[in-house]
Amino acid sequence: MGIAALEDKIVQQSLIWVLNAIYEEEFLGFSYGFRPKRSQHDALDAIYIAITQKKVSWVLDADIKGFFDNLNHDWLMKFIGHKIKDKRIQRLIESALRAGIKEADGRKIRAEAGTPQGAVISPLLANIYLHYVLDLWGNAWRAKRARGEIYIVRYADDFVVGFQYQDDGKRFHQALEKRLKKFDLKLHEQKTRLLEFGRYAAPNRKQRGESKPEIFDFIGFTHIYVFLLYSYSVINLDPEILSKINITHLLILQNLIRRAAGYYFTFAENIRSFANPESFSYIVVCN
Repeated sequence: MGIAALEDKIVQQSLIWVLNAIYEEEFLGFSYGFRPKRSQHDALDAIYIAITQKKVSWVLDADIKGFFDNLNHDWLMKFIGHKIKDKRIQRLIESALRAGIKEADGRKIRAEAGTPQGAVISPLLANIYLHYVLDLWGNAWRAKRARGEIYIVRYADDFVVGFQYQDDGKRFHQALEKRLKKFDLKLHEQKTRLLEFGRYAAPNRKQRGESKPEIFDFIGFTHIYVFLLYSYSVINLDPEILSKINITHLLILQNLIRRAAGYYFTFAENIRSFANPESFSYIVVCN
């Protein structure tokens, strides 16, 4: 954790105002983390729409191993150089990256890679890095090489990709590993997986005699696909709450949602608008 001095925080905040004015015009629509007027709820809404309304049958649950510790400074400065030509701004950004830390005994340790996670500018720099490494590349890949539909949702370094076809998911996964390696990043082997998930996953797996669809986590929420009264619904539940819920609770919850006439509930949150509750397809977000 790198905690910047007060003077550094003031300079970094000024840089954020300048960089946001430039990069908000460049960032793609499926990037949601640490951006003005965007939040975790927007990312969850995007996943909900992709899974319940689009042709998504497979989901790549991806995790970049140690992203904030391994971000390559040289590559980041090259990316920034595409839009920022002022050498003074470049030097300020580079000084924030390479500031390092000061130990209690007075020793200074210079940072060779990564961004200080305590610095206010770190999330924006991370977004810029992944904009070039992941977003632009992923957007081009699905336009030129995908056989079916593909939907990407990214929140900071956490992202999921929905696919219509399994072979697209496998090829994208392989290409993504090569792409990240080029920029000194890699996927976490244990936390990255391609799983069957979506409106058609449960009936397809049942027809093949297989178990129910797997679950995945995204920005602190566990996503599960369950069967309720002949319809499939996506429910996002906190793991602690998930362990306490049974089918009776879900049926009661469904009746509440039907009575809400156009709304769905979030636990400990305000009621949020939802279209067509009679379809029994809804999302419940528990904080």
